[in-house]
Amino acid sequence: MQHAIYLKLALQSLKKNYRISIPFIGGSIIMTAMLYAIVSLAYNPGLGQSFGGGYVQMMMGFGYRIILLFVLIFMFYLNSVWIKNRTQENGLFAVLGLNKSHLIRIQFYQLTVIFLCSLILGIPLGICLDKLMYLLILRIVHLDPVFGFYFSWDGFWITTSWMCFCFVAIFLWSIYATIRTNPLEKLQQGKAGEQAIKNRWILALLGLVSLVIGYGMAVTITSPLEALLMFFVAVFFVVIGTYLLFMYGTTVLVTLLQKNRRFYYSPAHFISISTLKYRLKQNAAALANIAILSTMVLVTLSTTLSLVLTIDETNKQIYPRQYAMEAAIHTTPEDTSTKQTVIDEVQTAVNNSGTTMTNPLSYVLSTYSYQEGNSVRPLYVVDVESINEMAGTSLNPGPGQVIVIGKATEPQTLTLSDNTATIEIVDFLDTLPEKLTFLQQYSVAGTFAVGHLDTLPPVNQIVSLMFDTPDSVDHQETIHNSLMSNGSTTQILNFANTASLKQEVFAMYSGMLFIGVYLSALFILTVILILYYKQISEGIEDKERFTIMKKVGLDSGQIKKVINDQVLLMFFLPLGVAFVHILFAYPMLTRILRGLNMSNERLFLIVMLTCFVVFALIYLIIYKMTSRTYYKLVVFAPASNRK
Repeated sequence: MQHAIYLKLALQSLKKNYRISIPFIGGSIIMTAMLYAIVSLAYNPGLGQSFGGGYVQMMMGFGYRIILLFVLIFMFYLNSVWIKNRTQENGLFAVLGLNKSHLIRIQFYQLTVIFLCSLILGIPLGICLDKLMYLLILRIVHLDPVFGFYFSWDGFWITTSWMCFCFVAIFLWSIYATIRTNPLEKLQQGKAGEQAIKNRWILALLGLVSLVIGYGMAVTITSPLEALLMFFVAVFFVVIGTYLLFMYGTTVLVTLLQKNRRFYYSPAHFISISTLKYRLKQNAAALANIAILSTMVLVTLSTTLSLVLTIDETNKQIYPRQYAMEAAIHTTPEDTSTKQTVIDEVQTAVNNSGTTMTNPLSYVLSTYSYQEGNSVRPLYVVDVESINEMAGTSLNPGPGQVIVIGKATEPQTLTLSDNTATIEIVDFLDTLPEKLTFLQQYSVAGTFAVGHLDTLPPVNQIVSLMFDTPDSVDHQETIHNSLMSNGSTTQILNFANTASLKQEVFAMYSGMLFIGVYLSALFILTVILILYYKQISEGIEDKERFTIMKKVGLDSGQIKKVINDQVLLMFFLPLGVAFVHILFAYPMLTRILRGLNMSNERLFLIVMLTCFVVFALIYLIIYKMTSRTYYKLVVFAPASNRK
């Protein structure tokens, strides 16, 4: 019988606080659906077995692990706002005689109801979303559509388990928060402004230093590999700096505006500034969240979209010929095979296959490792003779010397990791000649150089050969069989028609775009709910104050101006901060994209700015919708109906 009473109170509370409960329930349902859909795709056997689908599935597997963490954080945020706006209700329950154990039981039933709703409605919605996404992916990677019903038990169990974990964690946190607080005291504290942030100069200094470190890394790192490895470190410093500077910056801004008598002592500004100061910490956290999420949307969407838009250009750069082959030479002291040996044997195999070799490109690659401080880095050396032949250059390093491409440092001597020899760097080339852009891949994975291989320490070498044929028929299998049947001494490591390799690149980049769009949709949804919760919770808190203001002569027009002033003062600040973040992130992102063989920096800049403009319009629409709700609450809702 007692359980029925607690359940009834829980349901009544959810119903009466519908403005806060519905977004919580809706957000939980959407999180459940999106999590199920992406986990289902990550484990879909049909997608994994399709050509090119394996790369998409790999991206889904990476993406859903990010979403797991994101869902947990987001659910805690929904719960924190929901609990905060029920402070007065818990205080009233305490006045009526309910103790903390009773409040915990009510919270248990409330969270149980929300959890069940998220599964009962979220899983079917996720099944529909999964099917839609599956067909869309097949269409993107040019695969035949697969129709029929598919239910992922992996998706169901992982989604159910994770959502259960989230709600259990939320409930345990709610128990802790209930035990350590007094509902009656919280009821009184709801009418008082927040205290000033302590040690704000220390916070400001830490925030500024953190932001400078993050920006400095983004601007100064030149190596694509180092940029990729250090990107999340830079993101960490920028996130910390953003939170600390928002906490301090809002304090300083409000204080400076209060000291400006001409600005502060007008009805609209006086109320706006006073309201901002009243909820200073709350605004700082919410605005910092919006700034960071906005930056994540812009970075994720602009980078993945740029990669997809330049797929043809990238494929042409990586695979400039119809066929690509790698073969090993000098595998034993008795092996005297050379680059020309490999080319002659492949030429014979091509002729035996009924076609001819045209437009050949070939070079010899040696891989070394050298000490740099306490770490070992790879060194890729291409024979200078091939470079000069393909690009028409006249590079001529001496014995034991190399010319490094793309690393603008002073000449130095590299000591090989086995201490057998040293290699001297005698010159640098900032960029590769246009005809050799397909070699950019080596500067991504390590240090890329050219030299006379015969004068460098002995090492196993690889011949890379690319060529065309006059027709579009796939001769890969016949050429390979001819090489094997003629007793060739060439040890083939890889041999493929680049059309299949290009399809794999397309599938990989398409999967990255899909994950980018998916994560961006989640981030935008989060921004919407943060903005909505911010407007609703502040509207509920402010309506009694505005009721008093109306009684002393403040009309609806002045109230609307107050709302608009609040927007101009603080609400669009996150958008400006996000814009600054992406400007500083641009150099680092271009180097990461260069590592993925996307070198069109101008296109990336255009895409990034376009994404910002579109996002700003979406942000404006979202604000207009939520601010209208806030305006209705504070202007038309009677104070006696406050929940």
